[in-house]
Amino acid sequence: MRAWILIVTLMGCAGVTTVDEARVARLPVNERAELVSRTQRVTIAESNVATTRVAMGEAKQLRATASPAQHAYADRLIALREAQLAEADATLELTRADLEWTKLQALRRHHLDAGIDPRPLVARHEAAQTALASARQRVARLTAEAEQLRASLGPSAD
Repeated sequence: MRAWILIVTLMGCAGVTTVDEARVARLPVNERAELVSRTQRVTIAESNVATTRVAMGEAKQLRATASPAQHAYADRLIALREAQLAEADATLELTRADLEWTKLQALRRHHLDAGIDPRPLVARHEAAQTALASARQRVARLTAEAEQLRASLGPSAD
């Protein structure tokens, strides 16, 4: 899954998938304020990726210390954390794509978008949405499986 997201990200690099910051700097202050808010969302998404990486490390530590009866649960938990990391990466990519699309829309409102082809930005956004939807489905499936295995271990799994 992570390899697929990487491929999607690299495909987005084939066209211009970011908006020139020099143009953005020419926008009125109120337009740039909205972009600051969008940029903060990217920062939050980056933080979520880092937090998910920590959770994956914790799941791997659990696997290392698990009893043989808990190995199946620990393995499923690691798979779940990997899927959650893919979901966080996909969310980050979509958040970045949203930021770039918002920049383009602001430039359009002020007629500063001459020469910018929106198609790569649209393609990037659509690919990010598809990757996120797929990642969310996988997380949902693995969450159910992990919960089922945890329940089969009884109260000692807490």
